[in-house]
Amino acid sequence: MQFLIGDIGGTNSRLALIEDGKTVARRTVPSVPDEPLLPKVQAFLQANEGQIQAACLAVAGPVRLGKVNLPALGWSLDEADWKETLGVPVRFINDFTAVALAVPHLEPKDLVEIGGDGQYADLPIAVLGAGTGLGEAILVPQDGGKYQVLPTEGGHSAFAPQDAQQCELLETLRPRYDGFVCCEHVISGRGIVSIYEYLRGDEPRHPVVERGDAAAAISRLALEHACPICEAALSLFAQMYGAEASNLALKCWAGAVYVAGNIAQKNLEFIRQSFRKGFVAKGYYREWLNTLPIRVIMHPDPGLLGAQYAAEAMIQ
Repeated sequence: MQFLIGDIGGTNSRLALIEDGKTVARRTVPSVPDEPLLPKVQAFLQANEGQIQAACLAVAGPVRLGKVNLPALGWSLDEADWKETLGVPVRFINDFTAVALAVPHLEPKDLVEIGGDGQYADLPIAVLGAGTGLGEAILVPQDGGKYQVLPTEGGHSAFAPQDAQQCELLETLRPRYDGFVCCEHVISGRGIVSIYEYLRGDEPRHPVVERGDAAAAISRLALEHACPICEAALSLFAQMYGAEASNLALKCWAGAVYVAGNIAQKNLEFIRQSFRKGFVAKGYYREWLNTLPIRVIMHPDPGLLGAQYAAEAMIQ
C-alpha cells in the first residue's frame, strides 16, 4: 500500500512516497509564490510511477473544512480539488499537527534533553518550533496510551515583552507590523534578523550578514563567537523562545515540552542556556517549570513522519 505525504512550508515543500511503512522516493521543491503546488506533486508522482491509495499533506496554515490558504504564497488548497485530480482520498493537516503526531513515536536518539527531570506521563505535551514561522500544538493524552492533537495558531498571539529591553524591541517593531507584534515576528528566522537589527543600532552590519541568509549568518557567527552583537541577538531570541514555550506549557498544564525546527537543532548551545532562562522566569511557577522536561527534536523530518501516521490512519 502506497501513500503520498508532504510537509508544505513557506520556504520548501518536502514530498515523499511511503510504501509498507518505508520511504521509496523523496523530493524537496521550493515553495514559490504564485507557482501552484499540485502540478509539482503530479510531476513527482509521475516521475516515480506512484500508485497511491491516499495522500496527506501537512501545511503551514490553519485547515478549515478541508481548505487552507497560504497568502504569502498565493496558494488556496482544497482537499476536494486534489481528490478529483489525484483520484484518491486527500487530507490536509496543520504542519504542527503533523509534528505533534510524530512526538509519541520518536526514539531517544531523536531527542536531546535540555533540563527537567519530572515524570508527568498523564499530562498534556506542549509542542512548538520556530523556523520560517512559529508553530504550536498540544497533545492531550487519551485512553489506551493514545493522544489527541489540538492544533493552534499560537504563534500569532501577541508578543509579551518581559523586561525594558524587550519592551523597547517591541516598540521598534510596531510600525513595521501596523501596531501589532505577534510572537512569530520575534521567534522565527526573521525574528532573529529583527533582533540583530535592533541590537546593532548604528553599528554597520557584519559583512557576513550582508550576504545570503541573514538569520543563518547571525546564528553561525554567534556559535563561532565571531560577533558579539550576533551572540547577544541569538541569546535574546532563545530567551524569548523559552518564555513562549512556558506560556504554552502553563496554558495546557503540560508535563513536557518538545521543541522542533532547524533553529533549535542548529543552536543547541543557546537553547540549553538562554532558552531555559526564559522558560523558568514565571514567578512562583519557577519551581514547577524547573521540573518540566524540555526535549529538542533532532529527527530530520518530524512533519513528514507525522503526515505518514495520519495518511495510514485514513484507510484503517
